Amino acid sequence: QANPHRSQFHEAVIGIAVEHEGRVGHWDPFLWTDGDAELAVGREMYGWPQRLGTLALTAPHPQRGWKPGDRCTGLVSRLGRPVLEAGLRIAAAGPLAVPQPPFVGFFVERALPDPAEECVRRELFLARMRDVVPGDAFHGPATLALHAPELAPLAPREVLGGQVNTISWTKGGAELLARSSVPFPRPAWG
Repeated sequence: QANPHRSQFHEAVIGIAVEHEGRVGHWDPFLWTDGDAELAVGREMYGWPQRLGTLALTAPHPQRGWKPGDRCTGLVSRLGRPVLEAGLRIAAAGPLAVPQPPFVGFFVERALPDPAEECVRRELFLARMRDVVPGDAFHGPATLALHAPELAPLAPREVLGGQVNTISWTKGGAELLARSSVPFPRPAWG
């Protein structure tokens, strides 16, 4: 709290609602951030596949906030190449009126090489956020353009709409759900 510049960061996430053995959460195969601290914590501690990128998002008007008719645009690029663009024409205050999965946590997978055992140790966690406080939701018609080739399989058939909102939380620990080991692949020559 004494250093707010250290806790404010930009992050773009492609999240997919999934279920593992009766537990619901989000799996995030692609994440971009523009902060070294978030990159280090998210990738090195939690195991999220975060990448450093350049992010831009339209901010609400500083005095009046969001109003119907306003446009909100989000742009993500990486290494000078466009990754994705999201656009939203605000229609009204409140959340988007389509079913949304509950915000309960994130599935995280870590794969750590173990040279002593000549294997890769894989671990699946469910990371939960504490004190989740969403607010200031506005919704409306939206567009989504995925530019990076690796995102092409995730392109939606239809965009039902979009929502812009604030959210705050405290990152907590994670529950270990599964652990396995996979042997290193052996080269064909030896």
